[in-house]
Amino acid sequence: MSRRPAPLALAIAMAVLVATGCDERNQVHIVLSAPYAGKANPAGSERVLAGARVRLGEHGFVHEGGEASQPDGELWAWHEGADDALESRLTSSDDGIAVTLRQVKGERGPQFNAMLNTLSRVVSACMMTAPSAAAGSLPARR
Repeated sequence: MSRRPAPLALAIAMAVLVATGCDERNQVHIVLSAPYAGKANPAGSERVLAGARVRLGEHGFVHEGGEASQPDGELWAWHEGADDALESRLTSSDDGIAVTLRQVKGERGPQFNAMLNTLSRVVSACMMTAPSAAAGSLPARR
């Protein structure tokens, strides 16, 4: 079993914490930029997008339309129209990828927090597979 150097492990842990940002009270963006994703690392982008799609499907989200590379991204919905409805958008550009989770109505509930943790783990897993030379760069915060 190989062990990652402590500075790399710390950089990855900090990146996941910094990666989540709140634009609105009930919306969170997880952004993964170069060198982990984007034009310079399309494989990293695809790993995150594929992982997010699988996890969203496993948790009952339904793909409503769009593609990650389109301006509005790919929309996934959970309990659409219900009081506890959630939406997730996956967007991809040359600069990186963004996973957005939004509570459609009301306050964030347990399902929101569970999905946020799940999607954060998908992003973190991609960072763990990135080359160690990339460890000095952290994902952007939005």
